[in-house]
Amino acid sequence: MGTSLASDPILWFFIICIWSFIFRCSFCLGLQFNVLIQRPWVLARTH
Repeated sequence: MGTSLASDPILWFFIICIWSFIFRCSFCLGLQFNVLIQRPWVLARTH
């Protein structure tokens, strides 16, 4: 481990790509979860 984290652009690129991918997936899952929770409430209100 001679190279530090700051001097390795490939490692930084890898970390940023994985982090943005995880953030996007969790955001989409959160939106779907909110829709699943809110849909019964909306149906119950309209009927």
